[in-house]
Amino acid sequence: MILTRPSLACRRADGRRRALSGAFVAPFEGVLHTNAVHSGASIFDLAALVAIVGWTLLEFLIIARIGIARREP
Repeated sequence: MILTRPSLACRRADGRRRALSGAFVAPFEGVLHTNAVHSGASIFDLAALVAIVGWTLLEFLIIARIGIARREP
C-alpha cells in the first residue's frame, strides 16, 4: 500500500471548507460550555450539532413568518 501526501489543491479545498463551515458554527460555539467530546482518537463536534439544530430552527421560524408553507385554496 502506497500512502501519498494530499496535493496542494486538496489542502486548499479543505481550508476553504473549514473556513465556510467555521462561519456557520462560530455563533454556536461555547453554548454547551464545551465544543467537542474526545474519546481516544475520535472527536464528536458538539458545536456543529448545535449549529445544525439552531440553523434549522431559524429556517423554520423564517418560513413560518413569511408564510411559505401556508396552504390556501
